Amino acid sequence: MIKIVIADDHPMLVESMTNIINSSSIFTCLYGVFNGIDLLNKLKKNEIPDIVLLDVMMPELTGIDAIPLIKGLCPNTKIIMLTMFNENKFIEKCSDLGVDGYILKSEISSNNFTPILVDLANGKKIFPKNRDYLDF
Repeated sequence: MIKIVIADDHPMLVESMTNIINSSSIFTCLYGVFNGIDLLNKLKKNEIPDIVLLDVMMPELTGIDAIPLIKGLCPNTKIIMLTMFNENKFIEKCSDLGVDGYILKSEISSNNFTPILVDLANGKKIFPKNRDYLDF
């Protein structure tokens, strides 16, 4: 099983993604949190995930600020930004910090979310300039 953690400040989105992830036979969602501080605290105390789905902007600690801290705690965990911000400054900053993907919330659906996760788990890097994942 590929273990996933979700960090996003929108509870309905966390719940929806958790349901999609847990309906798959190859993924499991370990937990969801609503801010970066809770994410770091859970990462310190719980099983290390294979993938963290991370919102760019969250209260208490942004996803961008959390990236180096997550990498320090879980260097082998893939970090995927899942956001509404389609601005080069955010995409470039996250890329420079070493994330494995940057996916726009407006471009995912229940139909393409699982194939995207499979590609990411297999090492594919997905950024807005590489939009072939929309073909699923």
